[in-house]
Amino acid sequence: MQTTTKKKASRQKGIEFTEKHGAAPFLETTAPKMFATVTKTNNSRLYERFMNHLPDMSKEAVINYYEAMMQRPDRVEILKK
Repeated sequence: MQTTTKKKASRQKGIEFTEKHGAAPFLETTAPKMFATVTKTNNSRLYERFMNHLPDMSKEAVINYYEAMMQRPDRVEILKK
């Protein structure tokens, strides 16, 4: 599947960026995408609290997470059922 290949390539770039610059700079660019605009507006304290904890995340944890995401099997067909 082409999308999977693109996602894996994107995650590999994320790993490389994290290795070079650390977890916090990487997460500062990706984490905001995890929250809907309505959540950022209506629950700004939750969003800000989450964002303030980004420096606590280790580079190793982020890299391990992305590596695990790249290795997981495609379960789209199961979800369709």
